[in-house]
Amino acid sequence: IFFRTMSATQAFLRWLVDNGVEGVGGGDSPVALYETEDGERGILAAGPLAAKQVLAAVPLRLAIKDYDTAPISHLVYPGAPWSVRLAAQLMSLRRQAATPWAPYLAVLPKSVPSPLAGFGWRAVKALQYEPIEADLNELVWLATDARQQMQNAGHIKSEEDAELLEWALTLVHSRTFASAAREGGVGVRMMVPLIDLLNHSGDQERGAPGPSAEGRVAATENVEWRLRPPPGGDEGGVWYMELVTLNSVADEEELVLSYGERSNDDFLLHYGFVPPRNPHDDFVLFEDWDAASEWLRTTEGLPGYAVEAAGQVVEVVYREPDEVIRQQPTERQRNRLRLRRRGNRVDPRLKAGVEAAYGGDAAAAQAALGRRCRQLLEGYATSLGGDLRFLCAQAGEVEEQEHALEALRRHYSTVGGPDPVLQVRPEGEEPCDAKAVEPAVLLAVTYRAYKKMILADFLFRGQSNYGVKR
Repeated sequence: IFFRTMSATQAFLRWLVDNGVEGVGGGDSPVALYETEDGERGILAAGPLAAKQVLAAVPLRLAIKDYDTAPISHLVYPGAPWSVRLAAQLMSLRRQAATPWAPYLAVLPKSVPSPLAGFGWRAVKALQYEPIEADLNELVWLATDARQQMQNAGHIKSEEDAELLEWALTLVHSRTFASAAREGGVGVRMMVPLIDLLNHSGDQERGAPGPSAEGRVAATENVEWRLRPPPGGDEGGVWYMELVTLNSVADEEELVLSYGERSNDDFLLHYGFVPPRNPHDDFVLFEDWDAASEWLRTTEGLPGYAVEAAGQVVEVVYREPDEVIRQQPTERQRNRLRLRRRGNRVDPRLKAGVEAAYGGDAAAAQAALGRRCRQLLEGYATSLGGDLRFLCAQAGEVEEQEHALEALRRHYSTVGGPDPVLQVRPEGEEPCDAKAVEPAVLLAVTYRAYKKMILADFLFRGQSNYGVKR
């Protein structure tokens, strides 16, 4: 890490201290801010830290918040989604010449490398995965609709205003925390100064790739956040967001937070990166049961009566979807039938439906889903072997170390034996012009390679874990 004193960072630190943030700015502060040569900021341990140590506490009056009764109707159009409501507040503060939040706004990123703002047509084409292309289109539609509605309401009057909205939307999608409501769901969404400087590090498969990797999942974050209510339950008192260590932390070690147990889709769409060897990634085998039943009829050749009977079984399972399914934010995403990386677990609705279609024969259902994985792998424009060869040739030292690309390439070059489905195709398959690889294209190829690994793991080694909940 390249350390240097920056006026914006200094001003932000002074602003935190002046506004009652605990644990920063003093000679005995347990944390320190850093900035890299590229302008990336984060938080370091300013000395050895003990487990469960409270490092800092930010009064939530400093947070930029959205909630049902937030008084912001003058900033946004009726019915705007939460992200637009927060973005409108961020835009309003940015426009004010003397806003009290100026030191905070000055350390926010000038851009987030997410597909919404940072992907050209080459990078989008390189994704090669229809579900994320649909999600990206939905995100683009949200931004386009917000721009039009804000123009109609008089809140956007120039191209500069429109660019400010795009910037604000990428920021709120990547830096927002959510607190739970008493009645369930989300109560308050907020951007919290200081805490939102923390970079992500979450669950990660460790060691060499292979059948035992799923048993070597390690939590790599070292801090968490929690809310501290006012003393004595005073409803008019100040709430704080605290930063607390999960384990002991060495001096000058970066403090990192888990952004959640998410698929790579969420990380790429909203944060602009792909975490290494994420055990919570998944692959959408079918958009919904209708698509799966059509596949059973046309590709698998099952009789209509068997598929219809299977549909009745699926309807029963749909009534009680598991927690992972319920957490999906939209009905379309909840309907998707996925194969999860960890444990090669098939969505319980798809598992029940395919088994029912095959008359309760679990082995036949496993084999059918294996054929589906092969069909999807063969449908890609490039092979997993080709993608990993390309990444090993193009990635820098940091990417190689983070993702263990060479180890992955060696593993997946042998895992299928003589089966050609994972191997570099004889006719050649350069994913793009190797002389001018855009960072976004490299990111897209990394993303799709991990998707193909999920299919390969189920096809060649994972069916022994078929349906096991982990």
